[in-house]
Amino acid sequence: MNKTFLTIILLAAAVYIVPLNVRPLSVPDETRYAEIPREMIASGDWVVPRLNGLLYFEKPVLGYWLNAISILIFGENNFAVRLPSAISALLSALLTFLLVRKFSGDERKALLSAAALLSCVLVFAIGIFNVLDSLFSFLVTATMVSFFFAAHEPDTRRQKLLLILCGISCGLAFLTKGFLAFAFPVVVIVPFLLWEKRFKDIFVLPWIPAITALLVIMPWAVLVHLRNNDYWYQFFWVEHVQRFFSPAGKAQHAEPPWYFIPFIIGGIFPWIMLLPASIAGMWRRGFSSPLNRFAACWLSFLFLFLSASSGKLGTYILPCFPPMIILLIEGLMKHLEDGRRLAFRAGAISCSASAVLLAIAAIVTQGSDLMPNLNIYYFSETWKWMSLTAGLLVLGLLTAISAMKADATKRILLYSASPLLLFFALHFAVPSRMHERSRECMDSVGMMRLHSDRISPDSIIVADSYLVPAACWAYKIKDIYLFGSGGEMTYGLQQNNKDLLIDHPEEFQEFINLKKVTVTLILNSNDYRKWESILPKPSFLSNMNGLAFVHYQATTVPQKEPEM
Repeated sequence: MNKTFLTIILLAAAVYIVPLNVRPLSVPDETRYAEIPREMIASGDWVVPRLNGLLYFEKPVLGYWLNAISILIFGENNFAVRLPSAISALLSALLTFLLVRKFSGDERKALLSAAALLSCVLVFAIGIFNVLDSLFSFLVTATMVSFFFAAHEPDTRRQKLLLILCGISCGLAFLTKGFLAFAFPVVVIVPFLLWEKRFKDIFVLPWIPAITALLVIMPWAVLVHLRNNDYWYQFFWVEHVQRFFSPAGKAQHAEPPWYFIPFIIGGIFPWIMLLPASIAGMWRRGFSSPLNRFAACWLSFLFLFLSASSGKLGTYILPCFPPMIILLIEGLMKHLEDGRRLAFRAGAISCSASAVLLAIAAIVTQGSDLMPNLNIYYFSETWKWMSLTAGLLVLGLLTAISAMKADATKRILLYSASPLLLFFALHFAVPSRMHERSRECMDSVGMMRLHSDRISPDSIIVADSYLVPAACWAYKIKDIYLFGSGGEMTYGLQQNNKDLLIDHPEEFQEFINLKKVTVTLILNSNDYRKWESILPKPSFLSNMNGLAFVHYQATTVPQKEPEM
């Protein structure tokens, strides 16, 4: 078990952490969560979040702090801003291991649960990106796990310490994504205690975590209020209440109640193929153990709560994955230990066949004109395409071998290892250039830096709000003008003394004439084509790889005032 545990740690580090720097930052999310910490460091203001120099109140501050600390240690690079997210994914797996080992008494189940969690495609995909969801999910998991430990701790002193740890985790989760950090434990813990018939504990156990969480939150909450007394109205009422209760048609990221189901089905790949075997095992196992009941409440009530919200994004479902994997492994182990191997074997072989078919399709596609867009994506980068193919073939091979093994632990461990080469290859498989009709530029920051020699200290940059965080990060500046709309920076624009918004493309010529300095306009290629006939004729234009870099040379440069 010790060797297996060490192997899992090394593989996880190799897949999740080592290649973090090789991919370009995606827009707008990764560049946003890189730029806000950069501006914190540059300004010295670690209290009030700003983006492009504008107040930005969509999230609290902890995620920015961690990214800023990582930047100070490792520099302003992709690795630094993604590292907290990757570490959070690994820590979530560690907590899952500790929880299962303690309350199942079976170290094999604990190891398998941790390995299975890290081999879920959604856990991996979110864990290697610079977004807040992986960190938030880890802190929610820490809150749930520490509470469950406390609820079953007979020693009063140790129970209080565990409840304090629960409160610290909850407070830090609040400082990451806000009031959901309070809602999640409530919708899980109350039904669990009711199921356990521990009615008194509903009113007794939460006090220490609640007070501790408030103590963790209070210093920053007071400071940000003193610095900007509109923060809590904007953050609580607009970003939480209105977003959660908005009518479905008007909510930000409005989606139907069943929205998360495809993300769960696809997100637990490759384990989705073994779901029938696991369900069969859980049907026989039942929910007699407190851990299984807690995991069932954690998964089901959290899923229902998230589904009830009007606004949804696929990443929001991540905190449901630890309990889902705990139940999945519990069911699989019961199924295999009972000698019922047919469903596992059928699922593993189905996964193997699917992976091999995808690999064959990839090879055929790369050598033909059946899908010309894919050929254009990977033209002169065949090694990237082939690395994905190799990853699919290894996945198919290992899942096939797992179907043949007699030992249950070895079966599930092999299945857990099957997607790791594919995951590793995905870091390197981002194409250097996109199809010319594509809306997105895969490396917006890199494209902008190609033209950095045209950006002088006194020039003005105008960009689509979608690209502003990337431009700020690329050129290490702020106060970029926004073209067309304020987007997510609308609130900051309303509070800013400077007029940084050009509402209509028709105003751009007047803007250039008024400023009388060199102006650079950055848009995605499709938007530039849309407005090209209205915009003034540029002195320089680079319109490639999904990004339009449009340069307007100043005709009249204002004279400097003579020095006195």
